[in-house]
Amino acid sequence: MTAWALWRSGRMMALERKERREKNGAEDMPKLVTFLLRHAMVGFVLAAAFVGLLLLGDVGGLASLAARDGAGVLAIGMLTFFVGLTFSSAQMGFAVMLARDSDDDEPRRGKRLPVFDYWFVEPARALIRAKP
Repeated sequence: MTAWALWRSGRMMALERKERREKNGAEDMPKLVTFLLRHAMVGFVLAAAFVGLLLLGDVGGLASLAARDGAGVLAIGMLTFFVGLTFSSAQMGFAVMLARDSDDDEPRRGKRLPVFDYWFVEPARALIRAKP
């Protein structure tokens, strides 16, 4: 098949799926779910890179230990999964906290309070009696 035919067949299949969804009443995933899944994947990619760097640098003899042990692949897989879970949760948290509302027109810097100038304040004298 030529590239044009492949593109056209893929486009036709996408249109058929869209028609099926509309006929069955199924909707696409909500924006929030796709937002969270996208950032979870970013967190897992960062975690995989982090674990790769840990193994590349042989931090704490981790790579050599995994190479010597029979269950090293399982241990590295579990390490990657749990670090990925942590990184993806942190990434989703950052993304949600930094998300901006579309109807939010107010400045995001809080209320500007006047700065109190201390240059005109004179210290008060305190009388301290010495012990005899």
